[in-house]
Amino acid sequence: MIKNIYILSRNGMLLYSKNFIEQKYDDNLLIGFFTSVENFSREALESIVKFIDLGVDNKLILKPKPDEKIFGAAIVSSKDNNILVGKILDNILQDFIDDFSPDYNLDRKSKSKMDKNIEDNLKKRTSSSLRIRILKTWLILGPLGLLLTIINIMATEYFISSRQSEYGSFFYMEDILLSIIPQVVLISLAELVLVFGVANFISGYIILDLKLAAINVLLYFGYILIFYFISVKPVLALIILTFFPFIIVASLLAAYLGYVLALQRITLRVKEID
Repeated sequence: MIKNIYILSRNGMLLYSKNFIEQKYDDNLLIGFFTSVENFSREALESIVKFIDLGVDNKLILKPKPDEKIFGAAIVSSKDNNILVGKILDNILQDFIDDFSPDYNLDRKSKSKMDKNIEDNLKKRTSSSLRIRILKTWLILGPLGLLLTIINIMATEYFISSRQSEYGSFFYMEDILLSIIPQVVLISLAELVLVFGVANFISGYIILDLKLAAINVLLYFGYILIFYFISVKPVLALIILTFFPFIIVASLLAAYLGYVLALQRITLRVKEID
């Protein structure tokens, strides 16, 4: 979630700024700080500092344009992906150069144009509202959960029938202990990873909120469990309960991986800042 964007010259002149939050910062202090960091890193370190942790869910992302002797600075949430914000800032800087180089003198009309450029850049990389994300998540999880559960039931029935064809209608205890049970356990684990892992990965990717993703893990578990109990094979629900700890851990991990991947591609809406 991008909170503030600044475009400055190397000598510390503010060329453009945009604030996305109600909280106001002292621009004079920030501009001096940004310029000092950029000049020091370029001259003393022969490179530019790319980001600085500012604390309290804030960090600074810097992006230079050495040929134009300008650079961009963005204050963002500590959750934001540095590479993603850097790409967004680079695109914004390029639009700024294309439209206003070489003098960079912005009047009210040109500032409105730059505002529109930023809006267009962020629109491609900004999430929808939380309500929309929750709705999207369950519009996918609902049908997907039913489909995966049906596939799981069919695969289990197919496995059991194939074992009956191989061993006949009567199973010896040795066959049950050494062959059938281990195979059932392995197949059940694979099926449960599919049923719960895939769905919760999608949930974490879309919801973009770890707390809500964890809640979805529990809701989805209950949803699937109920479907198993009312299905033609309610005994399969016992398998889910047997693997409950594994399922929850795997589901949370899948949701977290989806969340991390999503943050590499998109930022949250500004108004959702805590």
